[in-house]
Amino acid sequence: FLVPFVIFFYVVNFETSRHFENQVKQQLSYSVEANARAIKTFLEERKRDLLSISAMDVVEISDIHTMQNFLQRFLKEKPSFDFIAAADPTGKMVFSTNELRGIIDKRIYFKKSIAGDFYNSGIFYSDILDTSAMIISTPLYNRNDRQIGVILASISLKALYDLILDLRIG
Repeated sequence: FLVPFVIFFYVVNFETSRHFENQVKQQLSYSVEANARAIKTFLEERKRDLLSISAMDVVEISDIHTMQNFLQRFLKEKPSFDFIAAADPTGKMVFSTNELRGIIDKRIYFKKSIAGDFYNSGIFYSDILDTSAMIISTPLYNRNDRQIGVILASISLKALYDLILDLRIG
């Protein structure tokens, strides 16, 4: 007498559990996709920000110091960056909003951008900064649209981590 009810209970319970599990997986999948889109959008916005200032109203790379006030204001308006720097075609950093100096000719971000490409380094340990960093870089052009070096920016990892912490799962 009880056997059919027990079988019925287990069948209903199994189907309900499977349906519930599928709904949870579907919601998690959607959340992961939405979170990935948010991070991708953040990084694309930083790329657009850097590209927007990659054509400077200067003739030579040595004139970039005349743009200091503009670049400092830019950083205040864009707290997603820690600093902006520029390097000449040999890889010598000739300008930085945080007074950073050095030779970056061996760095992949410099090599890619001096060759004409935008580059995102991903997060790495920077021996120049002595901390973790994410550098984006692109060719730097003068007012005559001639490449005069590379402009690079450090994405604020705090801003990126804050974004990640604000994202939700489920």
